[in-house]
Amino acid sequence: MIGDKKGYKKTKIGYIPEDWKVLKVEDCMTPIKKPIDPKPNEKYREIGVRSHGKGIFYKDAIKGADLGNKRVFKVEPHCFIVNIVFAWEQAVAKTTLNESGFIASHRFPMYQPKRGILNLDFITNYFNTPRGKYLLGVASPGGAGRNKTLGRKNFAELLIPVPGYDEQVRISEVLTTWDKAIRKNRSLISKLETQKKIIAENLINKDFDSWGNREDWRTIKLKEVLGYEQPNDYLVSDTNYSDQFKTPVLTAGKTFILGYTDEQEGVYTPKNKIILFDDFTTSSKLVSFPFKLKSSAAKILYPKSDLVDLEFIYEAMQVKNYKPIAHRRHWISQYSEFEFNIPNLNRQKEILKILTGLNTELRIVKEQLNLIKKQKKGLMQRLFKGENRFKSAQNG
Repeated sequence: MIGDKKGYKKTKIGYIPEDWKVLKVEDCMTPIKKPIDPKPNEKYREIGVRSHGKGIFYKDAIKGADLGNKRVFKVEPHCFIVNIVFAWEQAVAKTTLNESGFIASHRFPMYQPKRGILNLDFITNYFNTPRGKYLLGVASPGGAGRNKTLGRKNFAELLIPVPGYDEQVRISEVLTTWDKAIRKNRSLISKLETQKKIIAENLINKDFDSWGNREDWRTIKLKEVLGYEQPNDYLVSDTNYSDQFKTPVLTAGKTFILGYTDEQEGVYTPKNKIILFDDFTTSSKLVSFPFKLKSSAAKILYPKSDLVDLEFIYEAMQVKNYKPIAHRRHWISQYSEFEFNIPNLNRQKEILKILTGLNTELRIVKEQLNLIKKQKKGLMQRLFKGENRFKSAQNG
């Protein structure tokens, strides 16, 4: 137990090193608000902040007249920024010089750490820990979704552990090293995914004659070979996920596994494999294990024809050149009507054999990435509890 160790003290937020302080957010960060009055004919670019600590993204430029009555503010570099609507999902980040000249709506308040008291990277990393997520949830009363909004007064009064400034910098430097390793792996994954897509397009969409006679191929609509099930019976009730739980909560988007739940009712267990299809974005995932879902905006697709291998259909869907424009459901009205050229079952398996090798290579690199992220998460928890110290900090 950390509380039994010499050099630690009991505080309102638990045991921390004796030389650390417990401060309110308002005591170590200053709100920054620089409103602007958009000119109708000038163009502006807004920023947004992704959930789960995934950083800042940029919106397309629009004219000031198109902003309407929206209150907007100048983005200040070197600030902690939070999306008040999704703060409880850790929609937090730091602004940099890259965001100079951008604007943000009133939903993205910015805070400048007080010089010599709080390090920007330290506080950004802290709110990406499980404890940080808990605090953001406490400061965001209300129901889930858009009703669970961060209260600024609540946020200002949150209590956080504050080591000496030099130790904050050391902690941030260590975590930056792990972030570099994560970015390197993500870059490799992106290259492998691009390589696989090119090969898959070449195999699946090439001329019929390259894979045998034309008689070996036929044209099908997806609805002829795939059935679907609505997700309503498999939706998760409680979004307080934990890695200690067993059942993954899925989305068909990039995140895929949102977290893990201990709910035992309404778990979908595939007999073999299914395709999880996002009805709005049309992205999809191949799934072979029990799961629950967060959103009803999904379809669970399963094979209903012996003429196709489900994995082949999945791979064909990945190289389909289609990007939805309207924000609406697509499976029934449009996507299921799409036509695909498919070879006979033996040819499908030959193509899949090639793609499986590429998928295996991708899976190994993704597992390495997940391991690095897991190791970083554990390290963060130890660093922010003061369990791992630097000699210079321990010796004062």
